[in-house]
Amino acid sequence: MNVDFSLLDNEDFSEQALLDKVDEFAKKGKRILIGTITTKTCDKIFDIMDKKYRDEGYEVYKLQGRTEMVKKNYIIGRIKEKVIGKEDYLRKKIILVATQCCEAGLDIDMEIGFKNIAIPDADEQFCGRIERNFRNKGIVYFFKLDDPYEIYKEDFRVEKTLEELEMQKILVSKDFDKLYSKVYDRLILFEKGSYNNILDNASNLNYASVWDDMKLIDDDDNVKLLMLCRYKTENGVIINMKDELEKYNSIRCDSSLGYSEKEIFLSRFKKIFDLFTYTVNRWDFDKIDTSGRFGVYNLVEDAEMYFSNLDGGCITVKSELDYEQLIQGRLFY
Repeated sequence: MNVDFSLLDNEDFSEQALLDKVDEFAKKGKRILIGTITTKTCDKIFDIMDKKYRDEGYEVYKLQGRTEMVKKNYIIGRIKEKVIGKEDYLRKKIILVATQCCEAGLDIDMEIGFKNIAIPDADEQFCGRIERNFRNKGIVYFFKLDDPYEIYKEDFRVEKTLEELEMQKILVSKDFDKLYSKVYDRLILFEKGSYNNILDNASNLNYASVWDDMKLIDDDDNVKLLMLCRYKTENGVIINMKDELEKYNSIRCDSSLGYSEKEIFLSRFKKIFDLFTYTVNRWDFDKIDTSGRFGVYNLVEDAEMYFSNLDGGCITVKSELDYEQLIQGRLFY
């Protein structure tokens, strides 16, 4: 696989310049992966790609951290499906626009990649999604539309990006020890000051500050929504989430069932709930019009109004959640 840093040389690089470069390969029917570091840019590029190429035989998809598991599995399945009896992919004309969720652990194989620079090892992980089966020689173009420092500002690794020739050489050679030696030097200097603060706080019995200083993982910043609407499966079966909630509560309150038997019945609802579960940022949650709670879920009434690509008023695996519309609530209407 080759990497190309030429788009980083353009100080006036724009969204249109990226779209023009993507178009070069779209005209050749290539399988294209576009990686962004913000959901806003991801949404915008997806909308442009979808409108421009869906009538040209392309399937255009979007993956983000908030994409529900059912839809994510559907998209990956479409991308990975092969011709029966052959190693060749069934769908050649695919464009996937994705956030950082595609950098690692996503088992897909694309031909051409475009990636907004981030921390160098995340950029290297993105490269692993391009021609990972070594059938052909793919290429990744790196660009900068969004500033990685705004996303990774608390990560020392962002102090060195692919805008620097030194980091470009490290990526090509995969000699990441040179990067981490610099990161470790910075961490040592930082932690010396932090350690002294911990000692001072501990001696003054300021344990809340000690706990905050020594915390390894931040609290989860995501909130689960349960969309109260109807879902049409690929087999045409319609599932109404409100009806399913009533069934769930009926079983949960059934005193004739023993604990184990009840848990077995209730566990069968997990796959159904997954069809209607969406994750949002905690800081956006107050902007969303919810009608109450159900366990760990926050309920959204008449949720189909927040989706595009409905089928007979039902959401499907092809439906897209309009996040901006969702966080404006009913005031949007």
